[in-house]
This record gives sequence, structure tokens and C-alpha cells, in this order.
Amino acid sequence: MLKQLTAVAVLSLGFSTVIVSQIETAPAGSGTSNDPYRISSLNNLYWLSQNSGCWGSYFVQTVDIDADSTVYWDSGSGFTPIGHPSTNFTGTYHGGGHVITGLVINRPAMDFVGMFCYTCGSTIDSLGLPSCSVSGYHFTGSLVGSNCDSSTISNCYATGSVNGTFYTGGLVGINEQSSTISNCYATGSVSGSSDWIGGLVGYNSLSTIINCYTTGCVSGYGVTGGLVGINDQFSTISNCYAAGRVYDAPDFTGGLVGFNMSSSTINICY
Repeated sequence: MLKQLTAVAVLSLGFSTVIVSQIETAPAGSGTSNDPYRISSLNNLYWLSQNSGCWGSYFVQTVDIDADSTVYWDSGSGFTPIGHPSTNFTGTYHGGGHVITGLVINRPAMDFVGMFCYTCGSTIDSLGLPSCSVSGYHFTGSLVGSNCDSSTISNCYATGSVNGTFYTGGLVGINEQSSTISNCYATGSVSGSSDWIGGLVGYNSLSTIINCYTTGCVSGYGVTGGLVGINDQFSTISNCYAAGRVYDAPDFTGGLVGFNMSSSTINICY
């Protein structure tokens, strides 16, 4: 009996080690447009987060990935965002219609938080983040913290929860500098303790959001919208809707947009 209990304990310990371990495995491929890195496991995804030298490359996800174990990573801080304000993600990530389920990022004191921290001139498409849980400080979104410099995000979605302070969105924290988000949605809850909180995007500036929707609850302290917190500076929102509840903030609360600048336009939305 003692031997059996010892064996069970050893197996349990080994199982726990598998759960919490972060294993870096380089993906197949060379990172070119003709031979992209092929992300086929959570270990490949972790490798991507740790190797800034490849952040300008091409990637394609070839399978659905279970990321539930990221809740245990980095002493509870979860997955490390891809990209950095000083070393942006400038590459292309094709999700291939696949999902990354249960991704956890718990970094409430960190700016620029999302699966991708900071994207510039990049392309992200056809990727789902079901049941994600993302927490950051400024510039927080489930998929991207800051999307800028003519970056494009298309055919992506998230269904988990996002929490932050300023510039917080269900999919993207801030979308700016001629960037475009199209054919995307977010259905999870979004909360921020300060301004520019949106169900999809917290802050949209000099950029476009088209064919998108949200259905989750959104709450903020000021400038809060069901789809976008603030639509700023010659920006456009077209063919979009928001169907979730927006909790009243002290200033500028809207079912679709919290505040729309006079230079910006909203077309065919509800």
C-alpha cells in the first residue's frame, strides 16, 4: 500500500510539473512568406514569445492550441505577451481559422498587454481566443495591447474577460496610426478603472473599424462605449454594432461609442 501511495504521489508530482512547465520548442519553418514558422503547439507559441529576433517573420498556426496551463506560468502571471514597445511585432500571424483556448495573462501592473503586446505594420488574421482571461494596466486587449502604424487585424475574435485601467478593449486596447480592424468580434466582459474603455477597442485614432460587433458587458470610469471608448481624430467606424450592457460611467458613456470626435465618422451602425 505504501509503495502504491508513493507511486501515486510521484505521478501526481510529475503531472503537476507538466501543467506548470514552460517548454520552449522552435517551430518548423524558416519564417519567410513561402516557408512560414508553423505554430503547432503551446511550446511553439512560448518560443515565439521568447525570441524577439523572429518578430518580423511570417507565422501560420496549423492546429487548435489548448493554453489552459498558462494560468500557472510565471508564478501566476501567465503567458508573456509577444512584442514590446522597444521591439515591436512587425510580422504576419495567420491563425488559419484555429483557436488558442484558455489563454491567461495576469499582469495588472504592466502596460501594453495582450497576446501581442505592441504591433506595428503587422498583420494578424483568422485567429480565435475563446475563454481567455487578460489583465493589464494601460493599453490592454485580449489579442493586442497597442495596434499601430498601418497594422491590420481581420477575422479574429475573443470570448473571455479583459481588465485594465486606461485604453482597454475586449480585443484591442488602442488602434491608431492608419490601422484597420475588420470582421472581428468580442463577446466577453470588459472593465477598466479609468478612461477609454470599449467592448472591442478602447481608443481608435486615425484608424478604421469595419464589420465588427460586441455582445459583452462593458464598464469603465469615464469615456466608455459598448464597441469603442473614444473614436478620435479622423477615424471611421462602419457596419458595426454593440449588443451588450454598458454600465454608466461618470463621463461620456455610449451604447456604441463613449465619445466621437467631430472629425470622425460613424456609418451604418447600431
